[in-house]
Amino acid sequence: MSSYDRLLWSTIMLCLILASCGDQDSKPVSSEDLSSYKVYSGDGFSFRYPNNWEVGTSQLRTTRVLIRAKPEETGYAASCNVNASEVEGIEGITQKRLDSLNHKIHDRGYFKETVGSAMPGAQINNIDKYSTISLQPATEIEFNAKVRSPQIDTKNKFRQVVTIKKPYRYVLMCRALPSNYSRARPAFNLIMNTFYFE
Repeated sequence: MSSYDRLLWSTIMLCLILASCGDQDSKPVSSEDLSSYKVYSGDGFSFRYPNNWEVGTSQLRTTRVLIRAKPEETGYAASCNVNASEVEGIEGITQKRLDSLNHKIHDRGYFKETVGSAMPGAQINNIDKYSTISLQPATEIEFNAKVRSPQIDTKNKFRQVVTIKKPYRYVLMCRALPSNYSRARPAFNLIMNTFYFE
């Protein structure tokens, strides 16, 4: 077996071990749910999402896709979106160097500057600086924040994963009411665990 093959198998095994770890609220998606999913593919990435979710629209120019639960079928309201924005000043930085920094994206200063400015009063629940998405180093955070828009003025619980893959910063963000968060979490896991850069 070549050193590349050993590295590949080691990486796969590590991902399987990490995927099996989690907190009490992290319930696995049942095999029934996994067998009934749709696939989103476009904008250089793909992921699976439950059949009882649908693609929606967003007014934000950085949102590449928005999907949401169908409350009449799921019994809860929730949504996930993938945002991508070009990062200036990284032309001379290698992707390998960016990967070494991807675990540091969600320091408290970054959180306050980005999420905190858009959602005053946001409260951090958990920061996991060592996450991956599509085998790409990333950071993950959970937080509660009030959502303010013409249609919504209520507190939500968010799960957000961020990574930089040149030339973009990708932000995967899922949200639900705190009372529905544990019910929506298996769908969030399906989306985030199957996200793949094409």
